[in-house]
Amino acid sequence: MMPFAPINTAKTQTWTILLSCCQDDNTSFTHLCDTDAPSLPWHALCDMAHQEGLAPLLFWRLRQEGALKNLHQSLTEPLSRKYYATGATAAFYASQLRDLLPRCQAVGLPVIILKGAALAELYYPNPALRAMSDIDILVKSEDLDALNLIFSKIGYKTESQRPEGHRDKPERYLTTRIYRRQDKEGLPFHVHTHLLNSTIPNDYFLDNFPIAPLWKAAQPVKIAGTKALVLDPRHQVLHLAEHSLRVTHSLTKLHYLYDIDQVVRNSEKKIDWQVLCREAEHWQMGSFLYYPLSLASEWINTPVPLSALTRLQPEAGLLERFFHTLLANNIRQPGLSYLLHLSRQPSFKRQLAFVARTAFPPRHILARRSGIPLDQVGAVVYLRRVLEITSTILTTIKGNSAATNYLNKTAWRLNDSQP
Repeated sequence: MMPFAPINTAKTQTWTILLSCCQDDNTSFTHLCDTDAPSLPWHALCDMAHQEGLAPLLFWRLRQEGALKNLHQSLTEPLSRKYYATGATAAFYASQLRDLLPRCQAVGLPVIILKGAALAELYYPNPALRAMSDIDILVKSEDLDALNLIFSKIGYKTESQRPEGHRDKPERYLTTRIYRRQDKEGLPFHVHTHLLNSTIPNDYFLDNFPIAPLWKAAQPVKIAGTKALVLDPRHQVLHLAEHSLRVTHSLTKLHYLYDIDQVVRNSEKKIDWQVLCREAEHWQMGSFLYYPLSLASEWINTPVPLSALTRLQPEAGLLERFFHTLLANNIRQPGLSYLLHLSRQPSFKRQLAFVARTAFPPRHILARRSGIPLDQVGAVVYLRRVLEITSTILTTIKGNSAATNYLNKTAWRLNDSQP
């Protein structure tokens, strides 16, 4: 399998500018803003920044360069709103953590802050650059009851409870709960008992990915002025890489790579790359680390050692080679990383079983994903899921075809028919 090379579709002017905006050495971005400003495709650049989750970063960079004057107000206003809204969100999550964390510490309940809340404060140059829609935290499964009591005392509730009479262990599929304030203020808390959201299809990772080493290596820090724990930098990289390749994400946004870039740059001397590679291999997550690191290295010059990429480079089968080809041509669609999960199955029979379980997961999974009561999950809900999966596949392969539109409309009609 060939390493990633600069991709043809990435050589458009807009894409090149956005990549330069992400790079630590902003010489190229400065040069473009200074010399080519009149001819730059500003509308396309701003649209792409919003699509890739980098609108706050683009606004910040342009302001640093004094280049906002080159943009029409119709472009600067959406960028500005996104930037300041992200900053306001950072203030919200900080106040929520200051309310929760001391209560957890008072009863000896350890909490690891994950993803956005940790990245914005510890790794990003400015908290207003990292947008987030919830606050992710990791707790131990045995502490869930105590945490639930704390949340209830400060006005949060969750609907993510075990269905009555359900025999299967829900933790095989769901390792998260969502807590929202009853007054709807602030961000919801997304509470994990494992780094994996282990809903279909990646629950099989649970057999290979132990959580204890991550707790052991967790580091004490201050977030929102309060004592907390965060992942060790190498586990931070592994978690962000896996997160970027979840089926619904599939590296669709450049900000996934920028997350990884910021952790690597700010922890370059702290990451033992050989240990990280060894853990990824042992936990059967080598491919899920390789692709994000390869793209980050090629696209935004993230300082990933060549020795690490060489060691992680997979001996890929047909499905994985197809996935690699799509990425190499900058084709990033939701659902594509399913090819990686499917390629992990050891036989054709297991692959068929994996596909069947993806299309027809347990009823309580669909109830939670659809936001409906368990007793309303029937044949129509499963049919809608099959149509949505088929639509995603057709969108990826054929684009916005008539068949895709038909399947989308049919899925919506079925959705509207639900009580």
